[in-house]
Amino acid sequence: MKVNGHNKDVLIDPSGAVLAVEEQMALNALPPAVKAELVRKAGKGKILIVESITKNDVLVEYEAQVSRAGKRSEIKVSADGKSIDTENEEDEAKEKAERAAKKQPPTKKP
Repeated sequence: MKVNGHNKDVLIDPSGAVLAVEEQMALNALPPAVKAELVRKAGKGKILIVESITKNDVLVEYEAQVSRAGKRSEIKVSADGKSIDTENEEDEAKEKAERAAKKQPPTKKP
């Protein structure tokens, strides 16, 4: 749904209890530590959308949709600006390690 010109998603369980709220935010409206970490994690990528995630009436994290080299991914940062690893980042780290391992010469066996 749209609220004040931005997206707001509400996850409700069958009993009607609100489980989570995702609300789109402007990058400049974020706390400085959160904005700095999102920008750092995005690197050369372009931050497309930022959302605050609230669970049980407590702000728990921020998510950003990032475009890098034509691919979209999601990055997460805690409410206090600390990095939260996502599956995409874990996959990228594994791929980077594999590429680095291929560049190393094979170890010699005695």
